[in-house]
Amino acid sequence: MDKLHRCLTKLQGQSGNLIFKTGLSFALKILSAIVAFAFNLVVARQLSHSDAGLFFLGLSLVVMLATFTRVGMDQAVTRFVAERIPDHNWTSIRRCYRLCMILGLITSGISSVILFFTSGILSTRVFTPELQPVLKVISFATIPVALCTLHARLFQGLRQMVGLQLYQNLGPTLLYLSTVAVLWFLGFDTSKLNLSVWVLSLSYFASLVIAAMHWRSSSEREFQTIDATLEGTKPVIEKCAPSDVTETVNSGSDAELQEAIEIDMRYLIATSLPLWGITVVAMMDRWFGQLVVGAWCDIADVATFNVALRLAMLISIVVMSVNSISFPTFASLHRQNRTDELRRNALIASWLTLAMGLPLALFVVAFPEWLLGFFGAEFQDGTTVLRVLAIGQIANVASGSVGGLLVMTGHQKASLKISIGTAIGMITLTLILVPWLGILGAGIASALSVSSQMILCVALVRQKLGFWPIGF
Repeated sequence: MDKLHRCLTKLQGQSGNLIFKTGLSFALKILSAIVAFAFNLVVARQLSHSDAGLFFLGLSLVVMLATFTRVGMDQAVTRFVAERIPDHNWTSIRRCYRLCMILGLITSGISSVILFFTSGILSTRVFTPELQPVLKVISFATIPVALCTLHARLFQGLRQMVGLQLYQNLGPTLLYLSTVAVLWFLGFDTSKLNLSVWVLSLSYFASLVIAAMHWRSSSEREFQTIDATLEGTKPVIEKCAPSDVTETVNSGSDAELQEAIEIDMRYLIATSLPLWGITVVAMMDRWFGQLVVGAWCDIADVATFNVALRLAMLISIVVMSVNSISFPTFASLHRQNRTDELRRNALIASWLTLAMGLPLALFVVAFPEWLLGFFGAEFQDGTTVLRVLAIGQIANVASGSVGGLLVMTGHQKASLKISIGTAIGMITLTLILVPWLGILGAGIASALSVSSQMILCVALVRQKLGFWPIGF
């Protein structure tokens, strides 16, 4: 592996490094996908069809709420860390970590308390009364879900793929499956919905503790390396130029932030808010359909649609694998004004996602009934919706990392406008089609939203950066 890495880096520089690290990230994503498949399978098999619907609905609400509470810090911290790594500005990186953890803890804590006390109203007036006990238990998992994702994004900025995949989803899922297996071996009744919800919540809290310890050890190791490198030299303090801050935070506007030597809370929030809209819209694309299905259709349909959606999302693991390493690479190359390499890496990213994602998408389109059969005969009613969702993911894998390319080069506001437009269309279609077609209507709305957003982002890259991110 080391020889292959050196060979690729020597031949193509950043491009070879991108290919190598994408391969590593893809391998980790495959492991994560296998574990996620096992998670869905265990939940669908050990719980009744209705209980599985309640479980997935409660989890969807918590994930959506955690996305809101991160106020867009996900991609902001990835970009901030990636830009400072070449300068070895670890002091600012650690300060960014402290600030995003404080802000994330406050917002997620308030949100979890609100969800706890409003669980009765949400359950009886919007969904179903049987959901209330689930929400009361899982509401406090909003805190670790939000903070684990922030840890994952910080590790992404460091280009540490293990940390990214572990705390984004792999760690909590592995802990859940391991705990359920141990409880089953000890003779506990793992078919109880309340037990499964408690195990999932505690798994997220345990993952957060591990993530915090991992970051602490990584930061101490980096500080020791920098101290050894700079010993006997005069320390250099990075100073953000007003133009850099303006371009980064308020691209396309007249507003400017005060010039600062290191990151502060104002800078973090101002950088994150434009990205918050993009993150929230992406979250709505994924989860809004499930909420409408939960409110309009039978609760068992929520389980069927959720399983179909999660299977279709496995196609996008190739995009997420490429994004894991390409995002910090885009930010670093753009900061250094290396436009030719930026274009080359964008093209490589699109070809990697297409080459790895298209065969997987075609497989899902060809054999949806066989895949759903793993979860039980009652889930095979989602065959058509799974095929529709998979077709929508083809546009996603064909366009590469266009969304991240825009964000990492400072064009987040233009990208946000596209995201809002497609989200409005998706919400409208979902509200129209679900009462008419059921879960198939939610699938059609989601597929059309993903396809149109990717096409518009490709055109926007051509307009803003001067090159097509797909092609040769």
